[in-house]
Amino acid sequence: MKRKQLKNWLLGIITALLLIPCISLADKPFERIVVFGDSLSDPGNAFYLSGRKLKPPYDSLDAFLIPDAPYARGGNHFSNGATWIEQLANKLDLRGSVKPAFKGEKEGKLKRTNYAVGGARAHDDGININLTAQMNAFFADAQGMVSGDALYVIALGGNDVRDAVAALSIDPTGSASGEILGSALITISDSVFALYNSGARKLLIANSPDLSLTPAIQSLDIFSPGASLAAAHIR
Repeated sequence: MKRKQLKNWLLGIITALLLIPCISLADKPFERIVVFGDSLSDPGNAFYLSGRKLKPPYDSLDAFLIPDAPYARGGNHFSNGATWIEQLANKLDLRGSVKPAFKGEKEGKLKRTNYAVGGARAHDDGININLTAQMNAFFADAQGMVSGDALYVIALGGNDVRDAVAALSIDPTGSASGEILGSALITISDSVFALYNSGARKLLIANSPDLSLTPAIQSLDIFSPGASLAAAHIR
């Protein structure tokens, strides 16, 4: 009798342990993911805004192999597959929210909330759909309803660092580079406060990537020695 009771008890414990992952997966940690960023997070916004995409043989790439439009192959991304935020959203079962926000079709409520656009900067270069423009688009779509249960991601800065490195060839003193980076940091800080003051409570602020490892900066180092070192220290 005791052996049967022990067997039933162990069976109950094992069943409960097997059910724990199912329960945790059913409870999503976030209501949705809202993304502000550049090409590393762009799910197709650059294409929907410009209508341009690159097809083989990619003869429009510049000397540093930096694309000026997303690739048609792979779903209008700047990568050869899903971006890091799309992979994360997929694991969290929130893939719908990180689709391109600039595709439109809101139908009166927030659905796609990935505002990242390839080429975006934190500072205003007067050309691209930068951080402030992305934030303004989100606030317009949200209509004052900024959920405290969503995850807000700000992941950009690589293009700001690239601009700062390029500025060194014109102004070796670093003054222009400092202005670019200073403006970028202030804009990111202002964006964080704007989100928080509007109700956001869960934020992920990513550091800029190490551009010294990229082919573009390493190629630039040949013509402008010290570019890789500068990129590594600026981030």
